[in-house]
Amino acid sequence: MVSQVNRRAVLMGAAGVISAVAVGVGEVFKVAAAATGKAEIGEWGFDLAAMDRSIAPGDDFFRYAGGTWLKNTAIPPDRASWGSFDILRAKSEDDMRAAIEAAAKRSLAPASAERKAVDHYRAYLDTTAIDTRGLRPAEADLARIAAAKTHEDIVAFAYTADVASDLPVGMYVTLDDKRPDVYVAGVAQSGLGLPDRDYYLRDDARFAEARTKYRAYVEKMLGLASYPNAAASAGAIVDVEHKIAELHWPRDKSRDVELTYNPKSGAELRTLAPELAWDAALATFGAPGQDFFVVAQPDAVQGLAKLFRATPVDTWRAYMTFHYLDQMASVLPV
Repeated sequence: MVSQVNRRAVLMGAAGVISAVAVGVGEVFKVAAAATGKAEIGEWGFDLAAMDRSIAPGDDFFRYAGGTWLKNTAIPPDRASWGSFDILRAKSEDDMRAAIEAAAKRSLAPASAERKAVDHYRAYLDTTAIDTRGLRPAEADLARIAAAKTHEDIVAFAYTADVASDLPVGMYVTLDDKRPDVYVAGVAQSGLGLPDRDYYLRDDARFAEARTKYRAYVEKMLGLASYPNAAASAGAIVDVEHKIAELHWPRDKSRDVELTYNPKSGAELRTLAPELAWDAALATFGAPGQDFFVVAQPDAVQGLAKLFRATPVDTWRAYMTFHYLDQMASVLPV
């Protein structure tokens, strides 16, 4: 049905080169004895051999600190990036896989946590069963999207916890930056299928190529799901994402901890962006009484809410269908 991805990586759940060098990537990860049940910290320090001293630190400190590591380290063929956090994740995946496979060899009590983990793992790897079922497991969700008649219907589906497709405005639970012992509802710009606004707005050849390939991918995904008028719908999806990108803050601005901390009450949020159908969003999000939010990019959220309301529901139906399939690709058939 959809392109096969690394199922293990998705099941188990790019850092900078300097971080990789700082922890001594080549030496850190030794396999801990499973019997101890203790976390292994590994060795600490800065890998001097990873530096490129031919580069002046004032010219390019990034390559000065890790240029040799960068030149000598290949990105594994099944990964999109490779750095310290990617390596940590890969090791965690291997460790969890080993733990689950070890548990699978034991007699496990029905409904126990270990039995559930093993059953889930086996089901995830049973590609024959997945291919046999086809789109049937997704039919209810796809039918609900197809039945959406209003913007409120779209919102009610998009903010469901097990769907988590944010539309142009995302909502999530996060720690309060000013009160780190408190969880809050965060609201931020969202809605792009490509990694960043630059992919839509820049004219460089590589970004133009990415847009062309992305549009083809959107059309293919819709076609595989027998979505009507897949080509035209793919064009509408990419067009609306371009409009979303135009309203997004650039990445550097979104990293400003002061600019992105904007507390709002429920009433203030509704005044800021009344077009988003907040009652429907919060009800399906599971927090209908929530009255405190931290908005990351207020003027972007305001503009994105207007765009959401101004865009026809049929465009959002196509958009939601594609993004749903894209998010679920790892558990759908090839």
